[in-house]
Amino acid sequence: MANLKQKLPPNEFGFALCRTQTGKLVKGPTASGTPGNVTIPVDCPAGASFEGLFHTHPRGMAEPSPLDTASAEKVGARVLCIASDTETRCHKAGNRKF
Repeated sequence: MANLKQKLPPNEFGFALCRTQTGKLVKGPTASGTPGNVTIPVDCPAGASFEGLFHTHPRGMAEPSPLDTASAEKVGARVLCIASDTETRCHKAGNRKF
């Protein structure tokens, strides 16, 4: 787990996690939301495949909410990574394997 050195912005933000053909993990476009929600487009760079979702929980915990879990499963995410003000944690999404 990585410790963050500063507080997150007040509104959630997030992006798709994508894997290139060479295996490198890259991000899709960053989406901005409200203090309690962000809609993340499943949009990967050309030639990259969708792996999962990353988003923030400002002043919250790095644990997925039921809505986070349902959203990840709906789009076929393998992993769901969440950053709080103090840590970043990645979780398996649904019954998928890393």
